Amino acid sequence: MHTRHLEFFLAVTTCGTFSGAATELGVSQPALSQAIASLEGRVGTALFVRSPHGVRLTRAGREFEVPARAALAALRDAADAARRADRIESGALEIACHSTLAIDPTATLVGRFHRNFSDVTVRVRDVPERDLTERELFDLGVDLAIVFGELAGPSTTTVPLPPLELAAVLPGPADRTTTLEEVIAHGLVTTPVDSASRIFLSRHLESAAVDEAVAVEVEYTEAILPLVINGAGAAIVPARHAAAAASLPGLTVCELVPRAELDVAIAMPTGTPTAAAAEFISLATEGASR
Repeated sequence: MHTRHLEFFLAVTTCGTFSGAATELGVSQPALSQAIASLEGRVGTALFVRSPHGVRLTRAGREFEVPARAALAALRDAADAARRADRIESGALEIACHSTLAIDPTATLVGRFHRNFSDVTVRVRDVPERDLTERELFDLGVDLAIVFGELAGPSTTTVPLPPLELAAVLPGPADRTTTLEEVIAHGLVTTPVDSASRIFLSRHLESAAVDEAVAVEVEYTEAILPLVINGAGAAIVPARHAAAAASLPGLTVCELVPRAELDVAIAMPTGTPTAAAAEFISLATEGASR
């Protein structure tokens, strides 16, 4: 049974004649009559009583009319919703991100997207700082994930974003510039061994030296700065996180010399992205090229 069958049936019901319905629909009367006959064949009973003066519904036709109108309205609503989603007029964008990236760049990118598509609801959820597979992204039910480049996962489609600048946060007074070696000498407050921050440190320094310098290992990235403030050690964090905490007593934000950065990327299941995800990626990459 096709949508056209329901449209033809309801047009005949409203007009009361096949000729009037054919004119309203812009089709020939034989084509309309054939479509109604096909519909009655699918339903298994006559829906109209034909007479020289017009048509009227049978008892089965009257029973069929109400659900037919509801079904046609529902189909039209579904088509409208799909068209709106394709034009990014409504709907939702589901994003996952590593918690370290929630402020930078996720907050910036979500704000940019919202200013352009304010009717789209954006939902952001946390994922662990580790390699993400395509299967995991599907299981999360997200359109895309914002992750560290080294943790994007080989089975996903990735779009690179501008690298994330890092800074050092040291307990108490300190110089405004420092090196990685000087930071780990304070004892490290850091995330687990398979996280992006630890991977970065191990890539630039001896892994054994980094592991020996760990004072506190914590899965909750939001706990890192409070731990530094309370004297548990020093930390390497995104520069924007550090800047937001620069005025807090008990710590000093230091620029790393040489400059330190982490690669960041958008990861998503392979295939055609949703319309909202495509627009988000376009805005993210446009901003990167400015």
